[in-house]
Amino acid sequence: MKLYIFDNNVLISGANLSESYFTDRADRYFLFKNCKQLADFFNEIIHTVGDTSFTVQSGQVIPSSNCDVHPYLGESQKYRELLKSRVEKVIQDYRENCQQISNGTTKTWIFPILQMGLLGINQELNLLNRLFSSRDEELKMTMASGYFNFTEHYEDLIFRHGTYEIDILTASPFANGFFESAGLSKYIPPLYSNISRDFLRKQHKNRRASIRMHEYFREGWTFHAKGLWIEKGNETTTLIGSSNYGYRSVHRDLEAQVLVITSDNELVTRLNQEKNRLFEHSSLLDAAALQKPEHYTPFLKQMAARFVRGFVNRNPRNNELMGRQAPNVGYQFEKDSSARSFIYRVELVEGKSHREGRLVHYKDGVVVSASTREPAIANQLYSKTDTSAALNIGRVLALRCLQSGIHFAMPGATKEAIAKSQHQTHFFKALEEEGLSLAEPRHVEHSYETDASFTWKRYPLKATRQDKLDEL
Repeated sequence: MKLYIFDNNVLISGANLSESYFTDRADRYFLFKNCKQLADFFNEIIHTVGDTSFTVQSGQVIPSSNCDVHPYLGESQKYRELLKSRVEKVIQDYRENCQQISNGTTKTWIFPILQMGLLGINQELNLLNRLFSSRDEELKMTMASGYFNFTEHYEDLIFRHGTYEIDILTASPFANGFFESAGLSKYIPPLYSNISRDFLRKQHKNRRASIRMHEYFREGWTFHAKGLWIEKGNETTTLIGSSNYGYRSVHRDLEAQVLVITSDNELVTRLNQEKNRLFEHSSLLDAAALQKPEHYTPFLKQMAARFVRGFVNRNPRNNELMGRQAPNVGYQFEKDSSARSFIYRVELVEGKSHREGRLVHYKDGVVVSASTREPAIANQLYSKTDTSAALNIGRVLALRCLQSGIHFAMPGATKEAIAKSQHQTHFFKALEEEGLSLAEPRHVEHSYETDASFTWKRYPLKATRQDKLDEL
């Protein structure tokens, strides 16, 4: 929320009070003079949120004395319900105070709009749902945001439902506030270019030729203006405030805006002039413009190589884990089919002077191994052939398998053989304790349901009458 209240005057903007906003940063500012009801409403909203926030006392940050529930040490849901009930009371009081409205000769209407998705207050969301899903072809819409990043829901409404004309104005990389900043933040402008690129692809896919994108560039200036302009006939509507219409604005932040609807000729002219001034320093943003060097998005691996010294893959993906790799089939009638039907099999080889654990692939043979012949392992053992050696070989082999992205393997010995041998028992126990699963996930059957090239369906084989007679 970006609100500045002086007596009965309200100044609303998307701007903060840093120096650049007063010198070389394009933004929007609306001053509502002598509007007591609007000033009282936003004053109450600010105090309500403040009373359920933290205060700074003697260098310490503590919860407000007017807040009965701690925002994060208490119950989060109770805190949200408390704040929601207080905000809704302010909204209800404002509605009651506005019952006596002006007569039908009024040409301009003003509505305060709140968006507090965490609390379940979605006035802005409900308004934009109706606007973006409009099928009124006479409607002309203009949207501005320095950080253009529509939610998927808004994009779906615009592409699949809307039929209106819309122009979208966003910052060029040069006009982005993070341009040439230090550290990782300098990659933010090209990432926004990538968002624009994806948006234009969807526009092309959905054949919405009435959507146009523009980028703002003025030498030495940054762009932070945000809002909507809706034009139809002799009436103009504008939305001004703190929202960027992205996910954070909808679901995370506390946003405040003002909706202005007017048919007053002078005010309509001034609103159009405000919008046109922003477009004086803009150019069309299309596929060709996105090929310019400033829109280049660096590869993530190049970014990682510079800023990330170590990388651990905590989301391994392989065909076995996804169920795409099927084990050997055709051995279901054997007494121990797991000895032949496997993707990976783990086994302990007991030599006269060593113990070796192996992970065997059904096609490629041994892919991972650990042995007491390795000096790094042998130097830590009292004996290369005792039960402790088998146990520790299991631990090392399991660790190497997991580091290779292999999480499943079938045991290479029967249950009876494992039970008879202490070495085998401790070896397989160590494998499981270290995180290697001694079972393989079921694979997804290759059928017409998973492969579009299949044109037939597998049916279960059933015995015929002759088969039953042969059994007699």
